[in-house]
Amino acid sequence: MIEEKIKKFRKIIIYRSTHTGTKESDLLFNKIIVENIEKLDFNELKELQSLFDHFSDSEIFSMIINNKYIESRIEKIFKKLNS
Repeated sequence: MIEEKIKKFRKIIIYRSTHTGTKESDLLFNKIIVENIEKLDFNELKELQSLFDHFSDSEIFSMIINNKYIESRIEKIFKKLNS
């Protein structure tokens, strides 16, 4: 059951990460999120999905580029993705 939810979250996040509307965001999100999504557990995937639900792609892009995250738990997720 949990594995199905993980697969669902991954598919949603991958789609969202690769269909942002701008080439720059697509490339950055693909490099950081899509290529490393397997590193995230269920709760981290939920947090990442929530980030996409509450912030625009350009806001997320700015967070990543400027290395300034809204919350420490989001920062931890991106550090894990970049490791």
